[in-house]
Amino acid sequence: MTVNLSELHTPKSLECDNCNKIIGKVTVKKERLTKSRNGYYFTCDKCGYKYPFAAISDEGERLLNKINGIKKSKTRKDKSKLERYMSMYYKEFQSNYTKEDVLNGKREYT
Repeated sequence: MTVNLSELHTPKSLECDNCNKIIGKVTVKKERLTKSRNGYYFTCDKCGYKYPFAAISDEGERLLNKINGIKKSKTRKDKSKLERYMSMYYKEFQSNYTKEDVLNGKREYT
């Protein structure tokens, strides 16, 4: 997934902590982590510095798919399901991870 920063409601530029250059496009990548989790990160398009920003368990990924399906239907019954699934999802989400969490040094998979 590629995100053009100018299209977001966030700062128009993001400066790399490593090379101090402006990161142009952010491409979110996924890699397999320990403890049955997926890690999400992006890299600086100038120097390649890695920014891991989320780790989600396999159960969290499954819950996220359910949440996205419920958001599309919007019935009253689904609203209570959504709240329950969201609560469960937050327990499966971690905001960061380290290189030691990456399985076998593999950078990404699809």
